[in-house]
Amino acid sequence: MIKLLFALMLLLTFPVAADPAPWATEGLWAPDGSKFASGHADGRVMLWDNEGRKLRQVCQHDSMISGLGWRGLSLVSVDREGTLRQSLKDEWQLRVSPGTNRPPVSVMQTSWAGDLLGIWGTATQVFDLSRRKALGYLPSPYSGDLILDPKHPYLAVRADGCSLVYELPKLKRVAKILTNEDGNSSEHLFLPDGKLLIVDSNSVRQFEIPSGKLARQVKSYGAHQVVKLSPDGRSLLISDLVSPNTKLLTDLDSDKVVDLSGKSIDFLNDKTILQYQNYPPALRLVGLDGVKIRAISLGNDVVTSWNYGWLNPQRDRLAVPTNTGAGIRMVHLTGPAKSP
Repeated sequence: MIKLLFALMLLLTFPVAADPAPWATEGLWAPDGSKFASGHADGRVMLWDNEGRKLRQVCQHDSMISGLGWRGLSLVSVDREGTLRQSLKDEWQLRVSPGTNRPPVSVMQTSWAGDLLGIWGTATQVFDLSRRKALGYLPSPYSGDLILDPKHPYLAVRADGCSLVYELPKLKRVAKILTNEDGNSSEHLFLPDGKLLIVDSNSVRQFEIPSGKLARQVKSYGAHQVVKLSPDGRSLLISDLVSPNTKLLTDLDSDKVVDLSGKSIDFLNDKTILQYQNYPPALRLVGLDGVKIRAISLGNDVVTSWNYGWLNPQRDRLAVPTNTGAGIRMVHLTGPAKSP
């Protein structure tokens, strides 16, 4: 939902895109961590090495980038107006169809799983990129948060007051799970074992998929904007960036909760949490007990309207969007602290 609000803010601020914002709206590391791709508000897609050196401009879209995905050595980018483009290798381009009697496409969110691409917007679809063909449309309207399970053939969409689960590739609905409040204030994600985790201000619940049966429920943890799972899949981070405070479930199978202060944005590893500090802009590394390990200065040009950066697969670098220079800075998260 934060991402959606940021996208709307950009559209209101830059309605004509005569001099568009330079900063990155999307970012994605290559699976081996050797390269980083960034998509920008002016439609550019850029490629960087893992030290933050610009390698090249990959392509140029006509509108803000809404999603990026790696397919081997190829990079697929999606813009807000529904253009899909594969670059770097085996290049191609196509447009998302809005369907019969529908308004023009507005792509607000994407989700990726291998060759499958889920698109949420005015046309909510799932694409098979290997065949360059849509598997089909999903009923609308939805409030957002479309996610693909990377390990199992299921797709979940957050609708008003519920989460709907579909089996792929037929897009057959297999479960409708009611949320404890309207869907706009809930988050959901797939766990490594295939369960669907739904977090809202009333509860944290796990559901068996495809049956939709409730497997476990723990009590409410209040408002949240960030929900992250630890690399080992055992701990859950629920962070309120406004207050700010963090609830840490150190074990999903128990009710043990640790209260942490600060804006927690992700797990650095199973034992360390990455936090953002506003003034002066910096990253804080803290243990699961909340004790600070170290701080890393960021500089005053970082852009944190909705995204505090993109963590690489090795979890030792963070690509941070900036509003000066090239627009991306690589922050080393291990070794001696360095000022920008």
